[in-house]
Amino acid sequence: MVLTTNKNPIFLLLMLAVGCGVFAFYGVEGESRGHQLRVVSYNVGTLNGDKPSLGRIVAAIGGKGQPGLVLLQEVPDEAFLLSLGERLGLKHHAFGAYTAGGGGYGLGLLSERPLLNSEMHLLRPNGHAVLTAEMGMDGKRVLVCSVHLERVKSVEKKKDGFHLPWEQAFQILKTELISETPRSMAVDEILSLVALKEKDEVIIGGDFNTIPFSTAIRGMGRRYDDALWPTTDYFTGTYIMVKFPFKPRIDYIFHSGGIRVGSAGVIRDGGGDHWPVWAEFGVKGRQRTDDRGRMTEDG
Repeated sequence: MVLTTNKNPIFLLLMLAVGCGVFAFYGVEGESRGHQLRVVSYNVGTLNGDKPSLGRIVAAIGGKGQPGLVLLQEVPDEAFLLSLGERLGLKHHAFGAYTAGGGGYGLGLLSERPLLNSEMHLLRPNGHAVLTAEMGMDGKRVLVCSVHLERVKSVEKKKDGFHLPWEQAFQILKTELISETPRSMAVDEILSLVALKEKDEVIIGGDFNTIPFSTAIRGMGRRYDDALWPTTDYFTGTYIMVKFPFKPRIDYIFHSGGIRVGSAGVIRDGGGDHWPVWAEFGVKGRQRTDDRGRMTEDG
């Protein structure tokens, strides 16, 4: 699905407002057939860099039932990832560590299915990184990716959260909606990865540090679909430690066209600064004609 927009910020604000009204009448839950894969994407980091609570993270990730794939950002270390996988009953993992802006970060994947050919891709100089690995799903090769992009550096960080005055909020909104940013440039790098082009299907989730309809998210929309579009949770904030009346959604799960969404939303719980996002996926089957001449779908 491709999201296009006018560069007039007033038009964009009106479009967002109308969208909120429309989604109020659109259900989050849906139906899907065939084999299902519940995916959760979650930035487990904390504002002051303290080690996150393993118990709270497990509870949040399981908020919509047992996941089959978890995409993680700001993982303290591989030992923490392994402990989390043991608690969740997910025995396959991939981990990558990197530094950006003077800080150390970790990306992780946990899966009920084997993960092959894991690889870290540093998105320099536009920061940060993406961790990729391959898994099988209904006979298809699916590339799964955990993404962490650079935050908006102009927002003031204090012990109780990020402070965002109204004037600055509108300036950031305008920049993210109409300008090239480190996040949109990083998205261009992600979309150019050879690994994404070699697999049958792709699932990409993570902390993009930008809002819906931004240049970065529209860039992702040129090739992939946002699992939360359209649902009542599309504009639900996922970053809770910002001192502003409206919390931004900066966490996403995208998928390629051969994957269908049954249900998706935001899990309103967390052990750190973020709330997780989740989606129930299935692989679209081939169209065929049954003995009565009706079109059906395999899988």
